[in-house]
Amino acid sequence: MEPEPTSRYTVLGKLMPHVDIIREEAHEMTAELLLSSSGGTTAMTVNDTVAAHGFLRRLPFSGVWSPCDGELYCTAPRLVYDPSELGLGCACGDVTLSRGWLAVHLEDVRSGEEMVIGRVEDVTALGTGPFVLAERSKE
Repeated sequence: MEPEPTSRYTVLGKLMPHVDIIREEAHEMTAELLLSSSGGTTAMTVNDTVAAHGFLRRLPFSGVWSPCDGELYCTAPRLVYDPSELGLGCACGDVTLSRGWLAVHLEDVRSGEEMVIGRVEDVTALGTGPFVLAERSKE
């Protein structure tokens, strides 16, 4: 089966209908990462979305978690994403990228459109402050 071209992409908040990227069929997960913070280390699976692939190219990624309204967040690069992959709301453990922010949701939320790029295995293992996201070694 031939991959289909997708022609609605957003770059820095602007719809770019002329940007065509061909994606392969969706898979449940494209990578396993380890997220290490002051609270400990937990596994993170990454979805097969345009934004998630862009994020994987920036690994290892480090930041500083700040708590706010049921999530931990930090600044992150704005990435190309496919608007058809946006969802409404998030579940506890979902990792989202939105308008220059990376967030881990600590509770279920019903909100506006969210770009879920992955999911952490154990939100209780996270703490505020510095963290690092890196690919899990393939040992």
